[in-house]
Amino acid sequence: MLKKIVVFFVAVSAMFIISGCSIGRYDNNYKTLKDMTNHFLMSDLDIDAVQPLMPFFRAQGGCSFLIDGTEIGIYKYEVVSGIAAPKAKEKLDDIYDKGYVYIEGLKYPVLLNGTFMLIGYEKNQSRNKIIEVFNSFE
Repeated sequence: MLKKIVVFFVAVSAMFIISGCSIGRYDNNYKTLKDMTNHFLMSDLDIDAVQPLMPFFRAQGGCSFLIDGTEIGIYKYEVVSGIAAPKAKEKLDDIYDKGYVYIEGLKYPVLLNGTFMLIGYEKNQSRNKIIEVFNSFE
């Protein structure tokens, strides 16, 4: 009986390691890009437009917000399930470590909230409010 319990524990532990579950860091993986978009739209930011963005940086998808005449982007990563999840998790882990991405050779700072990445916020007039709204998404 004890042997069965140990084998079960090892099997469950291996599942978590193989699936790439990272307790804490990716807790909001179940949330969607639509959830994040609604969170921004319900904030007191003055958003002039919202448009979808093509997947980039191994992200599942993205959307842009026009705020104070400047476009910001939010990308969603799927790091738990799906064929692309291991590569997406690897890319997101790299971004977490560095805090920036390169686009056409130019370095852009990014903020991360679980499986969501914010880019283009640093020169916006509403920078502090954008960061506050982004970080308050759970």
